[in-house]
Amino acid sequence: MRPQDATLRVSLAKALLAVGNAPAAIGLLEPLATTDSQDAQVSLLLGEAMYRGGYYQRSLQLLEQSLALQPGNPAAQRMLAVSLAKVGRNEEAAAACERILKDRSRPADLDVLLTYVELLFEAGRTAEATPFADRALAEQPANPIAHFWKARLSLRVGQVEAAAAEAEKSVALAPQLPFGRNLLVQIYRKMGRVEDAKVQAEWLRQYSDNAAGRGRL
Repeated sequence: MRPQDATLRVSLAKALLAVGNAPAAIGLLEPLATTDSQDAQVSLLLGEAMYRGGYYQRSLQLLEQSLALQPGNPAAQRMLAVSLAKVGRNEEAAAACERILKDRSRPADLDVLLTYVELLFEAGRTAEATPFADRALAEQPANPIAHFWKARLSLRVGQVEAAAAEAEKSVALAPQLPFGRNLLVQIYRKMGRVEDAKVQAEWLRQYSDNAAGRGRL
């Protein structure tokens, strides 16, 4: 009835984001961002929609635009930190994550926390990454990615049994995802658990075959 009403478009976009429909939110918000680049709310919402859709370069542009108009927005800062890492601006990402995580007055944003763990891990800063992985597990004990990163850190320092336990938890919490199983194959081989490694490798083979079959449809 009122297709050009910007307020209605923003409200509907918020509702769509709340139910996980980022593509529909993007379709509503893109015209508004084009016509009014000085609207911090539109830039933030479209930046969030792009972030959720995995369009991190575009998300980064919009979040920077939103923060220029409305400095200090915590949600924009969190998404910006992760987006920086996703586009390979690792030093900036690490600095942004560190600034956010210094605030211990509230539970940490898990995306920021685990992004920082990954950045430290990839930089070879294992000892610095471990307390943040432990913090992620303390705050979100049922998160499979937190257990995955704890397993990788444990494996790197030679704690193979501990790494196996954490990787097994990751797989138990997210059995449909391949990353924990890939790690378990490595760990089981190191431990000499050949049959266990074969079970995980077979699951990964079937997963790969199924993915290839879906790609041919």
